[in-house]
Amino acid sequence: CMPPAVVHSGFEDHWDADQFHYIHHVKFECNYGGPLSAWMDIACGTFRDKLGASSEYRGAYRDDDEAVGKTARREWSAQSHLGVQSEDHLAYSIFCLGTAALLVYSVLRAGEGLPLPMPAQIVSALVAYGPIVVACLLSFGYDGMHWRWPFHRERIFGRFGLFVVAAWATCVVPIHHFVTLLCA
Repeated sequence: CMPPAVVHSGFEDHWDADQFHYIHHVKFECNYGGPLSAWMDIACGTFRDKLGASSEYRGAYRDDDEAVGKTARREWSAQSHLGVQSEDHLAYSIFCLGTAALLVYSVLRAGEGLPLPMPAQIVSALVAYGPIVVACLLSFGYDGMHWRWPFHRERIFGRFGLFVVAAWATCVVPIHHFVTLLCA
């Protein structure tokens, strides 16, 4: 239930991180799916096995660092993958693990006809909206980048807003309703 919200939260070093797809979040022109659909990226020449120069990538895009051989500081770097988590990433991981535990506990209790630890609507709201809200709150306190990075140049009431509404309608709302159904 949680992967769309968790994987697109902006926090890469948590328990549900998809490092294959995070290369897409850094480069935007590769690794469009997940690890199970990597064969499509390989067939189309858009597969990257790592950040930086990739012997696998056959696409046309070359960023400035690769073109001139510079090394620049990046928010996402090869050194951060599966490394020791920073305070904000650790807080996010703990929240996600706690939410997953609450979800499993609630579903098991509902399946046995026992009362839930909290109403099903609250459990479903925590699962569907919680990772997004916590990621936003943590980004305001810890992240030095704009809260909408890399879409900070887009107008809120334009393409960015349209995609936020589309993501909410196609990811968050169905997750909310599915978890409510599981806990009923």
